[in-house]
Amino acid sequence: MKFKTAAAIAAALLILWVGPAVARLDEHIPESAPGVATPAAVDVSQDLYEVKPGDTLTSIARENGVSLDALALVNGLADRDCILAGQLLKLPVGCTVHQVQPGETLSEIAGIYQVDMSAIASRNRLADVNNIIAGQQLLIPRDYEAVAQSGGLLVRPLAWPLVGAITSPFGLREGKPHEGIDIAAEENTPVRAAAPGRVVFAGPRGTYGLAVIIDHGGGVCTLYAHCSKVLVSEGSAVDTTTVIALSGNTGRSTGPHLHLEVLRNGIPLDPLTCLEQRGYYG
Repeated sequence: MKFKTAAAIAAALLILWVGPAVARLDEHIPESAPGVATPAAVDVSQDLYEVKPGDTLTSIARENGVSLDALALVNGLADRDCILAGQLLKLPVGCTVHQVQPGETLSEIAGIYQVDMSAIASRNRLADVNNIIAGQQLLIPRDYEAVAQSGGLLVRPLAWPLVGAITSPFGLREGKPHEGIDIAAEENTPVRAAAPGRVVFAGPRGTYGLAVIIDHGGGVCTLYAHCSKVLVSEGSAVDTTTVIALSGNTGRSTGPHLHLEVLRNGIPLDPLTCLEQRGYYG
């Protein structure tokens, strides 16, 4: 090997001393690693916000239209009251936060929010999609959401749990609030979940008779009442193809039908403003 200049010799020696470029241990992902997959392309762009005197994390989240939980999580703020004027904060773009429940899997969480599992893994830099723990907070990309506006609250469109005429709408009924809608149905008609989620209640519920409540994440729950038979149990993961119950006439009811409620953070919403998928998944 011949070198024309001293500089070329020095450069060659430097290359030999440094050695070939390789990944550091914390960058290297072995091909055989379990649960590792090429993540889908996800928009992880973030804007920056400079904290001004008098700002609070709550006011920053509100002014910028982002989730307070997501803002704290993406900036690693254990103490939400500890921010300083001049500090630069990342503003999470297009995401919400989900707290992992005991026994929950990433696949189930992806189903609840109708987003690709690899997108969640990429957003949270999860090397092993099988390794999440209860209490852990995950950023969920919200680019997927086709949402309906309901009383100023965002609720993704829900599928009809069964086919039938509305016999009693949402609102006042005989001077008392009717917090859902009644859908006429013959006894023992299959009732399907209005969206993917996890069953948080299944069984007798006072005047509701036999009922099922499903948590869809993001503070949204649906309730199905007056069933003749419940076909799921608490903790079950469901989607719009799952038959969760059979319609009936149990509880305070004057005839076979399904009583459907949609709640956001415990506040009843008119289901007809959320049932924008005019299709039935049966």
